[in-house]
Amino acid sequence: MNTLHHTLRCNATAYYRDLRHKPIDIPPAQYERWAAAVRRGSIFFYDTREVAIGLKNIDWSGSHIDHQEWVAQLNRFPALRPLCAAWQASGDIEYPRLARCLIEDWIDQHTYGTDLPLTHRDNTLNLSVRLGQSGGNGWLPMIANFNCPEVFDEPFLKRVAESCVGQLDYLRHHLKPVGNWRISQLDTLLTTSILLPEYCSQYRKFAIRHLNETFHRQIHADGSHQEHTPSYHGWMCHVFTAFWYLSKAQPDLGLSFDAQRVAKMWDYHCLSSTPDDGSSGIHDGSCWMPQTKKNNQRSHLWNMRREVAIEANLPDPDLTDAAQPSRCFESAGQLYLRTDMSPDAEMVTFDATRWGGGHCHLSRNAITLFSGGRMLLYDPGIFSYQMSDPLAAYGKSTPAHNTLNIDLMNQSDANPDLHDVALLKGADIVSSTYGGGFYPGTYTWGWYNGHHPGLFASHTRTLLWLHNRCAIIWDHCMFDRNGQMYGIHWQFPAGPSGCDPTTRRAWSATPDARNILVQELGGHDDFHTFISEGDKETPGGWLPTDHMGGHQPAPQARFYGHANNTTATTAITLLLPFDGSTPPPITPQRLTAGSGIWGFRFTLPNNEELVVAAADALKFQVNNAGPITTDASLAAVILRNNKPIHSVGHRGMYLEYQGQTLIDKPDANSWSLPHR
Repeated sequence: MNTLHHTLRCNATAYYRDLRHKPIDIPPAQYERWAAAVRRGSIFFYDTREVAIGLKNIDWSGSHIDHQEWVAQLNRFPALRPLCAAWQASGDIEYPRLARCLIEDWIDQHTYGTDLPLTHRDNTLNLSVRLGQSGGNGWLPMIANFNCPEVFDEPFLKRVAESCVGQLDYLRHHLKPVGNWRISQLDTLLTTSILLPEYCSQYRKFAIRHLNETFHRQIHADGSHQEHTPSYHGWMCHVFTAFWYLSKAQPDLGLSFDAQRVAKMWDYHCLSSTPDDGSSGIHDGSCWMPQTKKNNQRSHLWNMRREVAIEANLPDPDLTDAAQPSRCFESAGQLYLRTDMSPDAEMVTFDATRWGGGHCHLSRNAITLFSGGRMLLYDPGIFSYQMSDPLAAYGKSTPAHNTLNIDLMNQSDANPDLHDVALLKGADIVSSTYGGGFYPGTYTWGWYNGHHPGLFASHTRTLLWLHNRCAIIWDHCMFDRNGQMYGIHWQFPAGPSGCDPTTRRAWSATPDARNILVQELGGHDDFHTFISEGDKETPGGWLPTDHMGGHQPAPQARFYGHANNTTATTAITLLLPFDGSTPPPITPQRLTAGSGIWGFRFTLPNNEELVVAAADALKFQVNNAGPITTDASLAAVILRNNKPIHSVGHRGMYLEYQGQTLIDKPDANSWSLPHR
């Protein structure tokens, strides 16, 4: 009769083969560091901070550190993989013995079942990661991977299996209804049912039925995951791709996933990253960090994307990207705009996110800008998962993001209206309205103390991005009361910065690097312009350095105005990347135009001249604005030596510049066209 170890090993080999699982290579220095730490009775928090836990009578409630992620990581057994790698490299049987010691100590202290509640600070996400999943981590996959039956003997494996059954019984009856927790839990129920069918086969049908439902409910038509957070999307993308492969290898299991939707998950996964394959920082993602070494992940992830697309009978994404590098994920409410697909590309993100739960931030209509190989306008991402840290709530707040706020208050979780999108050759146009009001309540993982009485405000942001030139922002707001104070914030990189309140402009000033100039071109109101940096009282001017609460001061440009004797106002902002630490002079001239039309003329650093105009919220035609005559709601003309060389327009049929017809067409589609 086969032993449990033999059964587990054989089933794991077949299962991970059918998942097309690619084992993660751990560098020797990393697994040796971990193995040495475990010998000392320690593990690492976030792979950096060594924490002594012992090898027996471990405090699994995680009182060593007051941080919710510490107890989570402790109970997910991060030491198993590096111990396994050290064993495979050295043959030192001490490493599997240490792994067994950790697992055994946890089992000694825990008894779970359908009606036996989890112990203090444990939860069903930890439980699911702990036991084993399609990604290859957890007790059962790692025991199989050790392949050391003399340590993981039959009596021990029976204890492990019985503990798994108790935990899985509890999990099955306490399944989360939504989100990544539900997917993680179902992943574990299916994985364990396949690896140890003698003990866990009763969970298989349940897991498959609910995985099918969860895929079709949580994965949108554009490929984005329900939580609308790129970092968590990547996890879900790998899980469902693996199960899609499994469904092809074992069709009788009954897994049913839309192949094209799986492929589109990879579009979002890859295109939401920056050109250097860093994090765009959206929602609970990591703050973008300079790449210290060449990222070898790019070829793997982008090659995976191509393989999945072709296997799903979709066009080669490399060809699709070349034709259309900018992409709108409408179901997520997010735009990832690029000049091209090279690592040297410029990139702008526009956050009109449809609410996806606790991992979302209050950042509607926020913009980031990446140029010159670095982030110039940041979304800070997550500061810390420990919400007792004041900067954790700040990082989720509206004032921390590159958008408009009212009295430093937060947006709500109401969805915005992404009403205008035109992705054009050499230019992109986006307009979104957030009308959910602003509230003084603190948001962490939820509004646990309420929103509190707030103020009505509707904010429409319109973006015109002229690739490799500049971006123009029109912020149109409506309020309930005259004289309402509002602020527009822009988060710069850590380092030197400058500010000139008289010309209403601020800039980053890192020597020998690409920098960003933010200049208010005009609008209804005067602005008070200043830099906030390292302010813990307001707070303002911070970027995270890790997920453990590490942070550094970073200049945040703030433009504050009061709606001048009106309940509506418009402000127009120029975003201009430049090289070196001294910003170029920009002298805007306001165009004569009708009410609700805002147009300007100014010279760019390359000596091209830009003439641009748009209607408030793109609701009506520009008609006449200085030398421009058009039925479009937004129009721009680029001139060289006083001659038009390019024009961009949104929803119009004709454009004249100083009486010269540049555009005359039968349709009202948006355009971006050269002129000779």
